[in-house]
Parts: sequence; C-alpha cells; structure tokens
Amino acid sequence: MTINSDLDQELLYTVPQPYQLLPSSEVVPQSVVTVGVVNVPLIFIDESNDIADLSYAARGEGKSVWIFESPVKLMDDILGDLEGAERAATCDAFSQATDTSACDSEHNFLLALFNTSPETTHWYSSTRQKVGFGILATLKSAYGAAEKKFVTTNGRGFISTNQESTIVNFFTSQNDIRYEITFFGYSQAEVDYTLQNIEVIE
Repeated sequence: MTINSDLDQELLYTVPQPYQLLPSSEVVPQSVVTVGVVNVPLIFIDESNDIADLSYAARGEGKSVWIFESPVKLMDDILGDLEGAERAATCDAFSQATDTSACDSEHNFLLALFNTSPETTHWYSSTRQKVGFGILATLKSAYGAAEKKFVTTNGRGFISTNQESTIVNFFTSQNDIRYEITFFGYSQAEVDYTLQNIEVIE
C-alpha cells in the first residue's frame, strides 16, 4: 500500500456518487483470461503473460491487465490487532459514521471508506459517529479510496484512477469473491467494457 499525495485528500471533500458504466460497443475483445472463477475479456492479443496460483498478468499492444484473486484485505490490515470489545467498538463507530455494516465484509469496509466525506458527519452527530468519521477520514487520506462505485450483472465494486493506471476492486455477485484488476493503457470506455463483460463461472 502506498501513501498518497496531498492531492488525493481532495477525495475526502467530494461527495461520492455511484458511477454508470459507459456503453462501449466500439470495443472489440481479442481474447479471454480465466483467473479463479472469472473470465476477463482482453481487448488485445495476450503476447506475454505471468501466471501464478492467484494472479495473472497479460501484456500486448501497449496495454496490460494484472488480475489478483483474493488480495490482502485492507480491513484485516487495519483491524488485525484489535480484539474483542475494542474491535466491536471500532466497527460500530465506522458503521454509525457511514450508515454501513462496515466490518461485515471487505466490500462493506471499502464502501464505508468510499462513503466517508464531510457530508456524513455534522456538529450534532453522536460522539461515536464523530470518532468513526475521524478514523475513516484518516484512513482515506493515508490509503486513498475509490472515486467511483459500480454494479454489473455479475458483480460490483470500486474504481480508482491515477496517471498510470485504473485499479478496480471487483466482487462477484454470488459469494463476494474479490479480485483486484489493474489496467494499464486502457481508456475509461475500455475499462467499462471489460467490467460489464466479466463472466463468473462459479
């Protein structure tokens, strides 16, 4: 995990909005990669790849896609040392601050980060809400958070972008299996096409 620049802290002051994936009929798939229980379409011929048990890196035509199945959970990273009442109190504060069952799953934890903005707390909020907001805002500033959330027929997730890549946390609709997919050299329409056409083969 990298610490983000001060520019990324602007995310905290943006009220998060759901994202409608762009229609992308002009995108033509060239091949398909299977990782775990998903088939991910590629818009290039896979010329050079690295395959491991839980990951796949495909490259070709100036583009690449890296797919990781079940990457390290940020929730476990953050809450791993907390036990019993301390963990329960922290999770309750997160949930009250964002109106999300924040510790029920990795998806919900990332959703709580996504939903954290000054709009979620007020001077009349409860102490627990303010504590939860304060911790989540600090985590969002330190670790960054997605700018967009999306839903498709086969999954849901979050999209983060930087100058070099687009990073997607994709959760399957059935079982909430998480994939981290990083796109290099892709336009937003090409990313959106890929996300809309991921097949789950559970």
